[in-house]
Amino acid sequence: MTANFVEELTAEYFRVQGYLVTTNYWFPSQKRITRTQHGRGQQFSQRNWRDIDVLAVNSSEVVLVQVKAIINEEKVVTRILNFFLEAEAFISKGLAPDGIHRIDWWVKGRKIKRLLIYEVYSAQKFLSAIREQEIEVKQFREIFEDIRNYIRNKKGVKEGDPTMRFIHFLNRNGFLPRKEAVA
Repeated sequence: MTANFVEELTAEYFRVQGYLVTTNYWFPSQKRITRTQHGRGQQFSQRNWRDIDVLAVNSSEVVLVQVKAIINEEKVVTRILNFFLEAEAFISKGLAPDGIHRIDWWVKGRKIKRLLIYEVYSAQKFLSAIREQEIEVKQFREIFEDIRNYIRNKKGVKEGDPTMRFIHFLNRNGFLPRKEAVA
C-alpha cells in the first residue's frame, strides 16, 4: 500500500500517547451487488476487503480511524458511515481476519471510538451528518498541531518513522513556524 503521510502521522499521534497501533488493518466485508446481465436484474453478495487506516488500542478504548482527503459529496458521507458500521461490527466480534483466531482482548472492557480525520476543507453539512452518528471528526491540522508540540518539547530525535524524523528536521532548522505565525 502506498504510504500516506496523514495516516502515518495519525498513527504516530496515537503511539506517543501510549496506544498500541497498527495501520491498514484489513478486514473482510460483504457487499451487495446489483447488476443487469442479458436484460435480467441480478443481486448477489460479494466478499471484499476493507482497511482501517489506523487502529489504536489502549487500556480503555479501541480507536477506529478513517482518513479522508476531502468530504464533498453525500455519497462520500454514506461510504464513511457504512465503513464505520462494518469496521465496528467486525472488531466487536473479536475475530481475527482469518475468521478463526480470537482477538477478544482487543475489545473486552474497552469502548470502541470512531474517528474521522480529514485533510483539507470539507463542507460543514457533511461533517455535521457524520458527527450526528457519534463519529468524532478532526481536521488533520489539529493532529499535526499536537505532533508539532510533542516534537518541540522532545529532546533528541530517536524516531523510527521517517516522516517524524523529517518533522524533527524542520523544527530543528526553524522551518516550522511558531503557533502565532500560523494562519
